[in-house]
Amino acid sequence: MVSKSEQGLGSAEGLIASLQDSQERLQNELDLTKGRLKETKDALSNVESKLEQERRQHEETLAAMKEEEKLQVDKMAHDLEMKWTENLRQECSKLREELRLQHEEDKKSAMSQLLQLKEREKNAARDSWQKKVEDLLNQD
Repeated sequence: MVSKSEQGLGSAEGLIASLQDSQERLQNELDLTKGRLKETKDALSNVESKLEQERRQHEETLAAMKEEEKLQVDKMAHDLEMKWTENLRQECSKLREELRLQHEEDKKSAMSQLLQLKEREKNAARDSWQKKVEDLLNQD
């Protein structure tokens, strides 16, 4: 009986170790995903500052144009800037949404895997204890 109990404890310890390994792996994957998200945010910030620099250069060029063309060029530049800003806003919004969805999917996937693993561990432990109880009842 003691030997069977020790065997059961050994298998439970093995399951616990396996779960701990899985948890570490999932945590590493989560950390990697967070790192990628930060890199993407940094890249987005760099693109926005480059676009801001380009916008400033564009405005300086417009200021240097002849006075007689100034009204027409200013109007065209303003229209272009509005479209550019709106497109950038839309693209940034799409990218943020894609990143948010990807992060949610990764998170759901990790949680799902963890829950499945936990459920398997729980079932295995339940089966093990049920077998032990049956063995003990059968011994009487």
